[in-house]
Amino acid sequence: MDIVLIHLGGPEPEHLWDCVEQIRAVCDNRIVVVLEGPQCFDTKKIHDASVFTLSDLIKTESWKQFNEISYFKDFGGLPLWGHACTRFYVLEALMAVMGLDEVLHLEYDNMIYGPPDEKYLREKYGKHVGLTEITETLLSAGVMYVGERAKLTRMNMLLNSLMEAGTDALSAKYGPEMMHEMRMLKIISEEHPEIIKLLPIFPEQDSKYVYDCASWGQFVGGTHHTPGISYHDDSHIIGRQINKTMWDVTWESRNGLKTPVLTDTSYHSTQFFNLHIHSKELSKWNFKCQK
Repeated sequence: MDIVLIHLGGPEPEHLWDCVEQIRAVCDNRIVVVLEGPQCFDTKKIHDASVFTLSDLIKTESWKQFNEISYFKDFGGLPLWGHACTRFYVLEALMAVMGLDEVLHLEYDNMIYGPPDEKYLREKYGKHVGLTEITETLLSAGVMYVGERAKLTRMNMLLNSLMEAGTDALSAKYGPEMMHEMRMLKIISEEHPEIIKLLPIFPEQDSKYVYDCASWGQFVGGTHHTPGISYHDDSHIIGRQINKTMWDVTWESRNGLKTPVLTDTSYHSTQFFNLHIHSKELSKWNFKCQK
C-alpha cells in the first residue's frame, strides 16, 4: 500500500520532510510525494520517496470539471481552501498515472507511529474511501484510505456537483456553516454511504489503531496559533469526550519506539496510527519523543 503526500501552493515546508522521515522510520511502504512544480531536493530529506510534480500528471475528467468551476476563486480570500479540495483530484490523477487502486493519503502535518493496518483497512473498508469525523458536520481527509480509484472518482464528481450548485444554494439546503471540502465530504458521506466510511477515532474492537482527525493532535501539540499548548474544543466529538475526562494520551515504549496510545478510564490503551500535528511542530513528536 503506497502512502501519498500532496503539497500545493509554493515551495514545500520543512515539516513535510519530517513527515517523510517518520513514515520511513516505522514502515517500509512506498512513499509518494506530489509537489506543485520542480524543486531542488535534498536527497537526505527525500529518503527513498518517489516525487511527482503536477506536470507529471494527466488531468482526469473530474479535475478538468473542477477547474471550470469558480467555487473557490474568492472563497474567504484564502487559497488554502482551494488547495485542500484540489488534492483529491490530484490524488485521483496520480493513482491513474501510477496504475494504483489503493492508497493511504496523509496530510503532511501528520506523524504516524506504525505501519498501515492493511488487512483491517481492506476487510473493513473494501473499495470505500475511509475518512475521519471531526464534528457531526465535518469530515477530515488528514488520513484517508482509498480502496478503489473509481470510488475516489465518484466522490470527486459529487464534490463538483455540490460546488456547481453554489454557496447560496448549499447554505439554503444544508445550513449556514462554511461549505469547504470538510463540510461537503460529510454531506457526501450521509447521502452516499456506499462511497465513504468512517475510520475509528476511538478504540474499536477490530482495529489495532485509533486514527486522528486533528483533535487528538491538537490536544497533544496545540494549534498553529498556540503551538505547544494543549487544546481541545467542545464542538469536536473528541473534545467533548476529553472534557468528560474519559480519555488521555500517554506514551509507551513499543517495539523499541516511543509511541502514543489512547488510554480510557479503565486503563485500556490503544495505539494511535497517527497524530495530526496542527501546530506543524512535527519534529517534537517523532518516534523518539516522550511526553
